Amino acid sequence: SRVSHTFVDGKLMFSRQHDLENRRRVEEARQALIAEITESGQESQDPEDESDQEESQETAEAEPAQEQASEDQDSGQEEAEEEEELPANPDHQASYEYAALAPAQATAIVGATVHTISGDAIDNGVVVFADGKITAVGGSDTGIPSGARRVDASGKHLWPGIIHTQTVLGLNEIDSVSGSVDSAEMGDWNPDIDVHLAVRAASTHIPVSRSGGISHAVVMPEGGILAGTSALIRLDGWTWEEMAAVPRHSMTVQWEGGGGFFGFFGGGQSLEERKKQSEEKAEQLEDYFKSAEAYLKAKAETGVVEGSWEYDPKLEALKPVLDGEMPLYVAANSYYAIEDAMEWALKRELRLVIVGGRDAALVADKLARQQVPVVLTSVASDPVRDDDPYDARYAAPAFLEEAGVLFSIAGIGTPGGSSNARNVTLHAGIAAGFGLDRQAAYRSLTLNPARILGLEDTLGSIEVGKSASLVLTDGDLLEQTTNIEQVWIDGMQPSMEDKHKKLYEKYSSRPKTR
Repeated sequence: SRVSHTFVDGKLMFSRQHDLENRRRVEEARQALIAEITESGQESQDPEDESDQEESQETAEAEPAQEQASEDQDSGQEEAEEEEELPANPDHQASYEYAALAPAQATAIVGATVHTISGDAIDNGVVVFADGKITAVGGSDTGIPSGARRVDASGKHLWPGIIHTQTVLGLNEIDSVSGSVDSAEMGDWNPDIDVHLAVRAASTHIPVSRSGGISHAVVMPEGGILAGTSALIRLDGWTWEEMAAVPRHSMTVQWEGGGGFFGFFGGGQSLEERKKQSEEKAEQLEDYFKSAEAYLKAKAETGVVEGSWEYDPKLEALKPVLDGEMPLYVAANSYYAIEDAMEWALKRELRLVIVGGRDAALVADKLARQQVPVVLTSVASDPVRDDDPYDARYAAPAFLEEAGVLFSIAGIGTPGGSSNARNVTLHAGIAAGFGLDRQAAYRSLTLNPARILGLEDTLGSIEVGKSASLVLTDGDLLEQTTNIEQVWIDGMQPSMEDKHKKLYEKYSSRPKTR
């Protein structure tokens, strides 16, 4: 939902209708001012005497259609040239490792409304799975194998497992205690870092996030420029080995600095500073990638014999990126950073995903044209510019959907990236309240993340042959009052106990004072 009117002591303090009308007037005034400045600039750059102006005016009045057609043609040629400058984002398919402990016994969930996401919802549906994979999906007449364990889900709702596409789950425990934070290494260049090795399976945030319906999460390193490889983990397992679904999924680039914790308290940069910083980042990355290319080329041409080659783990780690086997996840928020990252990565024909994407709505057409996905974080945030509407961040997913950009909603970034991961459904719900189609909001948490990860054939929807990663609820997935009753991950049924529930039970039984 969204606020329509706000009254304080009987006085109307906010009206959305008035706010929208005011936005329209501001936009009209803005366009008029732009036109005035443009005309003034043209007159000062190309002064004419009165006779020339009259002749020009007569010509314009005589042939307006011809001039307009010529302008349209020129504009179309310019757009075509822009499109030819950058190639489309290359495809990427990842390899998913199913849980080794997935139970072989068949399980049938019966009676729920099955939200397949890839198709229509099924009332009074049946979903059967075994060995970690879905084996049957259909209505009440769907056959159930003999000996299958039945789960009565009458009146409930069944969804695909939620995929959180940007988090530090398992890396950060308490953000204010440095000893429990392990999301960044020292230095700018750490492409050889494998983040999945550092995931703490016993983190208290993992079961809490699981209680939020999250079955999988992309754990991304932070810090420096090349921060290391991210990993897709399943939110169940005794060790990091058991949790790793795609151990080395993508290379992480921190394109912009000065954000996160320090940006929250101010310390922002001017537009020119951000533009300059973004251009410098492109140059630094290009130089580093050229070094990696030279290293790999020399290694191949020399014919490496063990002991005769000076092994460089950092440059070696970029080989799958340069070969197109590993995508590049670029953390970028500002308009300039997103554009510069696109220009650099796509010219190199690297598989690019923008993470953060605060200003993605401003370049939505380019993102759609080049098929660059966006992992949209911090939907529930304030606008960053004084003249932005109050709901600029809330409405951004609707703009991206309308433009045809593939995007996922990933909740809040750090600080709070671990403790607040569970709230990702609420962020999608806010987006749905501010213009995003409800089905698109469901996809932003499930099927869209799977597509971005190159795992559309494995995760993101309830279909035969896909992972049995499911979420059972007592209501709509986007509603704050909905309870997550059970999560299955690769067919495994983990405990739904967590620290929050234990504290709730503890203090609920506190003796009442007289």
